[in-house]
Amino acid sequence: YSTIELAALPAELEEQGYYSSFYHAADELSMGFKPFLLSQGLDDYLAKQQYPNQEDFDGTWGIFDMPYLQYVSEKLTEQHQPWISGIFTLSSHHPYTIPEKYKNLPQGTSEIHQSVGYTDEGLRQFFQSAKSKSWFANTVFIITADHTSINQTKPHATYRGKYTVPLIIYAPSRYEARVDTSVAQHLDVHATVLQIAGKKEFKSLGRSLLENNRRYSIQYDGNVYVCTSDSLTLQWNGVAKPKLFAYRTDAAHTRNIA
Repeated sequence: YSTIELAALPAELEEQGYYSSFYHAADELSMGFKPFLLSQGLDDYLAKQQYPNQEDFDGTWGIFDMPYLQYVSEKLTEQHQPWISGIFTLSSHHPYTIPEKYKNLPQGTSEIHQSVGYTDEGLRQFFQSAKSKSWFANTVFIITADHTSINQTKPHATYRGKYTVPLIIYAPSRYEARVDTSVAQHLDVHATVLQIAGKKEFKSLGRSLLENNRRYSIQYDGNVYVCTSDSLTLQWNGVAKPKLFAYRTDAAHTRNIA
């Protein structure tokens, strides 16, 4: 993808004076993030190698979420404003390792639950720290995940359900708290950020989450295409007859109504 011309946020927002950075708690070449992001106009990329205390290494992937988020909070304060920054955390990923002193957190009913609780506590402390910073009131936070992990419920084991992840837009000085159950996808973050940043004209495959238009989501996983609208999910492997599910009432996809 680093050789393809894309409309990426770092380059697009640079026109409006935004400094861009990405903080990755794992190795700097993990998942190919660094060459791709730098090719898209990113100003600064910091990873495990730039983190000052390697004692916070989890033994597998990278730096534990809690100290890394505190580190990022301080680094953001040093950045030229305005800025757009990404943070990629990893403690809720297999093998779900957390620091010994947090092993008293609730274990839940799955091996992933304690590490999710640890990440949640890390986020709580990050926002506690961020609230004291000069940039907090002027920042829009967007929190999401790439996909679900261990699934104890049938709805989350479907091709659609695997990507039923939280997507939170948090800016208390701008937006009232509410729950939106309409369909969204990661592509929509692109259009949303550009609209928030004041871009008047732009092209995007996504649709702004601040608009009340009808949306849909598209995934491709394991050779299966999935398209979800406000009430239906269409599933097709490119060969067999497509399957159709009314996921609002049949979240586990038990009845093909095609």
